[in-house]
Amino acid sequence: MDLVVQWLSYLLAFVAGSAVSWVIVTLSIKRASDNTEREAPADVSGSNEMGAQ
Repeated sequence: MDLVVQWLSYLLAFVAGSAVSWVIVTLSIKRASDNTEREAPADVSGSNEMGAQ
C-alpha cells in the first residue's frame, strides 16, 4: 500500500508541475503575440519606407 501512495504522490506532483509549466508557456505566448500585434504596424510602415528608397 505504501508503494501505491508514493506512486500517486509522484503522479500528483508531475501533473501539478505540468499544469504550472503549461500556464507559464501559455501566458508567455499570449503576451508575446500581443506585443507583436502592437509593433506590427510600425514595422510594416518602416519596411515600406525602406522599399521606396
